[in-house]
Amino acid sequence: MKNQLMNILNIVILTIKKYWEKRMFVYASNVAYFLILSCVPLLLLLFSLISIIPQVTIDQFTTELNSLVPNIPQINHSINIIYNIAKSFSTSNILSINIISAIITTSGVIFAISIGLTNLHDINISNSFIKAKLFSILNMILFIALMIFAIIIFLLGNILSTYIQKYFPHLLYIINNILGFKYPIAFTILFLFLLSSYTVSINFKRKIKTNIIGALISTILWVLSTNIFSLYFNNFSNSKNNIYGSLYGLVIIMIWLFVTTNIIFIGATINEVIYPQKNQ
Repeated sequence: MKNQLMNILNIVILTIKKYWEKRMFVYASNVAYFLILSCVPLLLLLFSLISIIPQVTIDQFTTELNSLVPNIPQINHSINIIYNIAKSFSTSNILSINIISAIITTSGVIFAISIGLTNLHDINISNSFIKAKLFSILNMILFIALMIFAIIIFLLGNILSTYIQKYFPHLLYIINNILGFKYPIAFTILFLFLLSSYTVSINFKRKIKTNIIGALISTILWVLSTNIFSLYFNNFSNSKNNIYGSLYGLVIIMIWLFVTTNIIFIGATINEVIYPQKNQ
């Protein structure tokens, strides 16, 4: 037991040391910037998809989203505005435009993460900007496909619950507890996104098993930080609101973005410390 604790402590120390040496917080700032640029197009795309699925409501989606984004009134208000816009323009042409704009803007997030990971693993950038950008766009297409798949699974869960309620009402309580496990879809999507980002890049490839620990830790830290920010804003920030007014929610979300993008690279650094890239 003592040896295990010493090993964990050693990993923590080496992770902090490497993170500082590689100045990963600089790359985290770049990722946060691209996240800000891409959040509206991505939400428009998701809400355009949700608006054409009658069994999925905005409240159900917001519940999932609040596991990854702080539950702040200003943010929820903005999300509802974006949802109403997407719902009013939910035609095939608008959906196509949303898909294209979301892919282009959010590919910058993948690109920024890839550049940061390349620096972390001490790998020389050997591919052109165009190839790297195309790779980022392809990754983003796969990520959007994953989100669409998750929406379908969520829909099937609702249909299954309705079917059981009709034919097997005595099992409904058990099934609802299983399907109602807090934030399962959002947690799974985030974990798979981080795992794929850590595993495959335009400049390197790693074994999946060497990235599971870091991806899991980053996912847990992301959800924890989100809940901590929500708790702080909703319970301990009244005095601050008098100073910053309506901008205080924006200040909180900017700090949260910087924290969570650092969490992305912390998970990658843990993987690098445990399984160095040179051994891949």
